[in-house]
Amino acid sequence: MAGKAFEKEYSVHIYETGIDGMLRIDSLMHYFEELALLQSEAEGVGLEYYRKHGVIWMLHGFDIRLNQPPAFNERILVQTLPSSVYRFMGFRNYRVLDSEGCELVTAQSSWIFLDTHRKRPLRVDENMKKAYGHDGSPEERLQIDAIAIPYRSDYLTRFRVLTSDIDINQHVNNVVYVNWAIESLPASFQESHRIVRLQVQWQKETFAGSTIEVSTQIDTESDHTLCLHTITGIDQQVKCRLATHWHPRV
Repeated sequence: MAGKAFEKEYSVHIYETGIDGMLRIDSLMHYFEELALLQSEAEGVGLEYYRKHGVIWMLHGFDIRLNQPPAFNERILVQTLPSSVYRFMGFRNYRVLDSEGCELVTAQSSWIFLDTHRKRPLRVDENMKKAYGHDGSPEERLQIDAIAIPYRSDYLTRFRVLTSDIDINQHVNNVVYVNWAIESLPASFQESHRIVRLQVQWQKETFAGSTIEVSTQIDTESDHTLCLHTITGIDQQVKCRLATHWHPRV
């Protein structure tokens, strides 16, 4: 599939940065989600199309690699490219470039095309394929690295879902799960490490008023720490699995 590229310039705001003055991973994910929707709007298959046809793109997975996160007030170019469709799934890639064209971040993502009335996956229709530049080539399911399953729990943290966690789709926003996973780590760890890769796969919806539990396993090697997070609801269903990769701050 030779998809249509789409891009937008951003300037990093101070409220989007962390303790080091660099763009936080959740803020970066908001850029990515917004860019996908802006492309849909530009191609005539955005929110109004979703409402009219009873469909929506639901984010299913991300694999984000941070070479160098942008800093406060830095101007960056965020690019996205729909790379493939396969049955009811869509795949798109992202790049973040600095003002000199150096690559700061790369990402792969997977999405599920959903029938909002029946709450079931729906085969991607021809209108949607054409909007994103599908050239008629055979559908292909792209592979994103699997997330390892933890075998122990080093930290167990509970969070209550707030109304502010709910997005336009009436369930917990995808980014909130990432915040829960990171918040489950000790503050001292976050102060001494920076995230260099995020893998996440969403599995079940979570709604306002619920309580969730984050179980985290931490494995540290000489220059790399891998944290495996499992987010479970009070119904004991796994809502989300994540892997966060960290390097010591220098």
